[in-house]
Amino acid sequence: MTPSMSQNFSENTMAKPIFSGCCARMRKNKIKTSFMKVQTEVGPCLNNASNARVERVNFKYFSLALERRVGIMDERYALMTRVLRREVCPSLGCTEPAAVGIAVSLAFNAAINNLEGIKVKQHAKLDDILKIREIQVKMDRNVFKNSADVGIPNSGGRRGLKTAIIMSLLGDPERSLMIFESVKPEAFQLINILADRVNISIEDTWSGESELYIEAIVTTEKGYGRAIIKHTHTNVVLVESNKGVLYKREEQGCQGENTIYRDEAEFKKLKIADLIEYVEQMPKEASQIVNNGIELNTKLSDAGLERPIGIGVGYYMQKGASRNIISYLMARTAAAVDARMYGLPIPAMAVAGSGNQGIMATMPIVGYAERVSESDKNLLIKAVGLSYLLTIYTTYYSSYLSAVCGCATKAGVGASAGLAYYISGGNEECCKRAIQNFIADTTGIVCDGAKYSCSLKIATAACAVYKAAVLAVEGKEPPYTNGILGRSVEESIKNLGIVIKSMIPVDRTIVELMMEKMLT
Repeated sequence: MTPSMSQNFSENTMAKPIFSGCCARMRKNKIKTSFMKVQTEVGPCLNNASNARVERVNFKYFSLALERRVGIMDERYALMTRVLRREVCPSLGCTEPAAVGIAVSLAFNAAINNLEGIKVKQHAKLDDILKIREIQVKMDRNVFKNSADVGIPNSGGRRGLKTAIIMSLLGDPERSLMIFESVKPEAFQLINILADRVNISIEDTWSGESELYIEAIVTTEKGYGRAIIKHTHTNVVLVESNKGVLYKREEQGCQGENTIYRDEAEFKKLKIADLIEYVEQMPKEASQIVNNGIELNTKLSDAGLERPIGIGVGYYMQKGASRNIISYLMARTAAAVDARMYGLPIPAMAVAGSGNQGIMATMPIVGYAERVSESDKNLLIKAVGLSYLLTIYTTYYSSYLSAVCGCATKAGVGASAGLAYYISGGNEECCKRAIQNFIADTTGIVCDGAKYSCSLKIATAACAVYKAAVLAVEGKEPPYTNGILGRSVEESIKNLGIVIKSMIPVDRTIVELMMEKMLT
């Protein structure tokens, strides 16, 4: 908690909700054992065995079933750890302009023969940058939407795509989504010099699922370079120059080095119960990833609470945070987004390609833990870990970028279950009810690009997360006959993905309106 926030609270105003529902009474009373997991497999065999062979059959089939169960879970645990490692990573500023920056930097360094594979040999010289004749950048509709008017870190408060493109010429693509961290002040003078040499276009089929796509072509006096990123923000699939192909990665399939598509397909087969079981005994590596996310996003939130940044949603909402926990969660979460969308040079921990999603998946749970007099750090890590996994899970069913706000849908699903997990002490049914409550609430909030006002939507989603979790703990949820809800949470998440992917006309209209403003 920041000093400014802590001054607003005292023991008398500290909210200590008391829940009378079934989840509160069941706090940490569910013990899972391997024997219970395989009991249904062993039982039929024992019933058919003769009395004389019961002990031998019991040992034999229990051993086989347990071995099978352990083998399956080992594979699933490895998958979940691998996905967390890939999908949860630091990002400085908005991820879409950072991804554009990676592609442009690779293309530029390829053009001046400054790459070995996709590694830069040495820092680019200012003289080489001034010899650029043209920078062409093609992108899908949603990369454009989320890059057009967002603040760029270390740019002196500048916003938008051209700023990101030109500043990335002095960035290091090996820094990945932290590419703007290495940019020096001398990049400022390049913005006015090179702005007229930058051409931006949208390359999109406007059909089917929105597929992340960035193609950068940089032409200099020495030659040209080209780089393509597809599907995820850091998935570089091609780098070439006039000297030939420098790097090429298999795009999809179960063979070869690119396991992204295979992992996504396997991850979608998991059940919510699998994710909960994983966080109950999370590996040390995964726990550290989650803990790093808590620390990074909390630090970003602290910065947004210190002074009004952007439109200052978090900063001004903290005034009412002394009176109720909902205002506190909204302020704590929105403040981090205020800071990030402004372009403050403090990284967020991104989840499933989005820093705002990472904030949303973290801060409502952290905020609640801060307001509880006896907070449990171990339980907090498990709850946020579940939130991250569910955010990724929902993303895989709905796509990384779309017409709807990822924080008010995908990350909100994760945060609502994570908060219910924290309040109930890990009760699975509470987590499932929270997901149903959240999907029934906020589905349909559109994404009209990354910008200052994202913090308004984040604040709304944080409130919805709290409602969903509290009702879940009290044993309440809408019937599955309501709206797009399914008979199970897995079916509801699938239905959410179907709705999101059907909103292509909405997406197109939003992008056309944004482009019209840019051209006038």
